[in-house]
Amino acid sequence: MTESKITLDFSDIKVLLIGDFMIDHYIMGTSNRMSPEAPVPVVIPEKEYSIPGGAGNVAMNICVLGGHKSYQDNHYFEGKPFICCIGAVGSDDKWADKLLCILKDGTIEEHHESGINFIHHHDQIDISQIIQGDLWEYDAMDPRSKDDTFRGYVETTVKERTYLNGKQIYRLDRERVLHPNYSGEIKDLVSANVKNYDVVILSDYNKGVLNKDTISYAIDEAKKNNIPVIVDPKKDNFSIYEGANILTPNLNELQRASKIDIKDDKSIVDACNDLIKKNNFDYVVAKKGNKGMTIVGKDNFVKHIAAHPVENPDVTGAGDTVISALSIAYAKTQDIELSAKIANAAAAIVVGKPGTAMVTVDELEKSSFL
Repeated sequence: MTESKITLDFSDIKVLLIGDFMIDHYIMGTSNRMSPEAPVPVVIPEKEYSIPGGAGNVAMNICVLGGHKSYQDNHYFEGKPFICCIGAVGSDDKWADKLLCILKDGTIEEHHESGINFIHHHDQIDISQIIQGDLWEYDAMDPRSKDDTFRGYVETTVKERTYLNGKQIYRLDRERVLHPNYSGEIKDLVSANVKNYDVVILSDYNKGVLNKDTISYAIDEAKKNNIPVIVDPKKDNFSIYEGANILTPNLNELQRASKIDIKDDKSIVDACNDLIKKNNFDYVVAKKGNKGMTIVGKDNFVKHIAAHPVENPDVTGAGDTVISALSIAYAKTQDIELSAKIANAAAAIVVGKPGTAMVTVDELEKSSFL
């Protein structure tokens, strides 16, 4: 498709990414016996690895899509970051250290068995605006001034998944919602950075970085600078995102926010139109899983995009892939239908890979999905 070849070069798009950065840890194991303590298998880990999740996965997806030509042509890219991350992680926290290290330095490996692609990039993701929060213990050993106030303990969000013989058997989450005391610092970071970027992404996982105060501030600051805001929403009340340009809810999120029973395309369109009218959104892109997407916009704009068939899909992180591809494509083209088609194709590729994964421009161009 000639059109896609032109628009799939996103290397000049700069993204301000605000949201909940977390880390996904995978344990790949086997078992040949049951535990004598409970009716559960004894898992022997054979391989463990960690990759960024949540907003971190969005950053990695954008990095792959935006920097593809640099990786392919030069093996690595040395230049100014084109993704600025604003969020919060723990301090003196091994998971925070691992997360920030991967975002900053990356690797260049491909694990064929797991399907996880790790990438190598040189400072293309700016982690300097990610807050490392207060320690759980604030005492005389803390190097800060005694006049400083305790903002609240921050714990890096971790999702640990264990696979047994290739199938996920459980997920263990470690998390703590960010204290509102950090909102002022987050707003300061937004105002200091927003003018330098082409699109603002709000990657909301309800971990506290994005609250009523920081969301409205980020949207207002972006609007002052004519920068589109694209939101992956998790709040039940979408009025908190009022004025954003594009929202990308799944059907469960759409139903909770609209309070309309979602049962067919007509109800999806009705729900989206209701939310657009009430909250002044330009578009709502409803993610319908294995049924594709529906785009609804102002002035009765409606487009249905069919899904691409995928055998044994793994939907882990698929929403992150959608907002990543949609955002940089929209920043490049200002064409919502084309951007959604690119995002839909990227999602079809990524759900064909196990676990949290990423999509390259090369994979998009070679696929039959565009």
